[in-house]
Amino acid sequence: MNIFKDLEKEWITFGVILFFAVVTIGLAGIYTYKHMPRDSVSSVEQQINVVEKEQVVDTSTSTPLSTSNWQIYRNNEFGFEVKYPDSFVVNEKLGGIDYGYTTQFRFEDPLKPPSFFNGFTIETKTARAADIKFKMIGHVVDEIKRETEIKGEGYQGTKLEYDISTSGTSIPFTTAILNDGEFSYTITSSSDLVNQILSTFRFVDIDINEIKKQASLYLINIDGFGSGVEQIGEVKQIEDVNNDGYNEFMVSASGAGGTCVGGTNYEVLYSPRDSEYFAAARSLLESLPLGTEKTFCTIINEDRYWEGCGGGYLDYVCFSNNLKEEKHAAFKEYLEEILK
Repeated sequence: MNIFKDLEKEWITFGVILFFAVVTIGLAGIYTYKHMPRDSVSSVEQQINVVEKEQVVDTSTSTPLSTSNWQIYRNNEFGFEVKYPDSFVVNEKLGGIDYGYTTQFRFEDPLKPPSFFNGFTIETKTARAADIKFKMIGHVVDEIKRETEIKGEGYQGTKLEYDISTSGTSIPFTTAILNDGEFSYTITSSSDLVNQILSTFRFVDIDINEIKKQASLYLINIDGFGSGVEQIGEVKQIEDVNNDGYNEFMVSASGAGGTCVGGTNYEVLYSPRDSEYFAAARSLLESLPLGTEKTFCTIINEDRYWEGCGGGYLDYVCFSNNLKEEKHAAFKEYLEEILK
């Protein structure tokens, strides 16, 4: 028996069988593809294309987050303005030397737990950029990964990029340090949000003396509405009366009346957003004042008694005509409440 000849025959037989098997499978595959519904073929091709596109996405060309629907926050005391997401709230916290800042403004989502990772902060500091960076290393972060110079609307500064670790995960964070005279302003946020914040930040100038001057002129020019003004007080920054993102200003004034006429109290409200003044005055007269072309008045009490002069006087409040507009209803209500 020749063992090698028998093995040779077996291998030849196996090769022939394998060849026909491969040919059969190939022909079956071609038949299946040709007779497959075209929508199924298209579906497979679309899946392949999606995978390829996802692998080559260039994140550097991604469209920035729009800030058009964000709210405006303006702080005239520290002279800055910034936008923040509509769902955020603003919390103000006073600091001190021990805290390294004078005031902190935290913009955060109220539906999330308060934390360093919720929203962003703006801090006003008396320290310079180099000192702030020096204090950060070893206290807040181990190292600064990148430092760049930045320039925006009316400001220049430094942007520091670093990682903050939480639960074993590193999150990219950025602190932008902007200098403006007495203070440095540090904006700290996750790196994916900081550029949108910086694009809305700007320094604003409020001239208190000019507001006082214009308030006095405004009273005098309202058809004699303020002709009796003798003393005008200091300008005070008040709350955001109409929730437009700006804190308004108030100026109080007073004027003496005649022998049998009570003195008049005036209040002037200045809206920085509208650059507009609104006035109200309260006084006592025997009848409503004439020449109210630029004002409208409301009687509070009739037949009031004035010491030394008897009764029969009207207790009234007059307003500048721009307070008739519905959009300024909050200002009218605020002034009326102060004068009552």
